[in-house]
Amino acid sequence: MQTMRGGAKYSDAACNLIQSIYNDTGDIQYVDVRNNGAISDLPADSAVEVACRITADGPKPLATGELRLQVSGYVQMMKAFKRMTVGVFRRFGACI
Repeated sequence: MQTMRGGAKYSDAACNLIQSIYNDTGDIQYVDVRNNGAISDLPADSAVEVACRITADGPKPLATGELRLQVSGYVQMMKAFKRMTVGVFRRFGACI
């Protein structure tokens, strides 16, 4: 069933992440984390999917520097759109 809906690989990734945290492996995996400077031209509190070293204390993002010019404008626009969406929801809640 998971293969038909595309979830099989996600469950494998989740199990690998849990195993790596539990065993403090220090391996590198791509996971969603708070930016905290990993991508230097995005706000620290942005959610990003980047390469992280996986430790018992959780994923530690690896610095990647600035986004390439070809994608920077698009990513900045999408992050701004998401922030505005969250702002509207916070202001008006479930009323909208």
